[in-house]
Amino acid sequence: MKEKYAGLKCVEVLEYIYDMASYYQKSDVQFCRGGASTIAEAACFGVIPIVVPLPAADGHQQKNAEVLLKNNAGFMILQSEFDQQKFKKIIDQLLTDVEFRKTMAQNLKKLASADAATAIAEDILKDVT
Repeated sequence: MKEKYAGLKCVEVLEYIYDMASYYQKSDVQFCRGGASTIAEAACFGVIPIVVPLPAADGHQQKNAEVLLKNNAGFMILQSEFDQQKFKKIIDQLLTDVEFRKTMAQNLKKLASADAATAIAEDILKDVT
């Protein structure tokens, strides 16, 4: 991967990212799968996800991505339908239409739950007390 992307200043190939928050803060867009944690992190930071759901299990990654679509907060390309033209069209739109990108990032942040950890902890405590 390092050889493939050598010379591109906009790409950094790392084995593992230990400080993910700093990378989210530097990003506007992410190309990713559709796991719940990935979507939640993107929402917290307003990093627009282009999701290619993993076609496995019960289709939960696709369902996660469909929530983004419904809220104009991200993109989805099914793995079976992925092609460079679709991907390029999305990237071009995000690069050229700054207002669209800002609106989409704002919509995405509305999906984030700032007190999710507290709500989860309270729910757990209800069951164990």
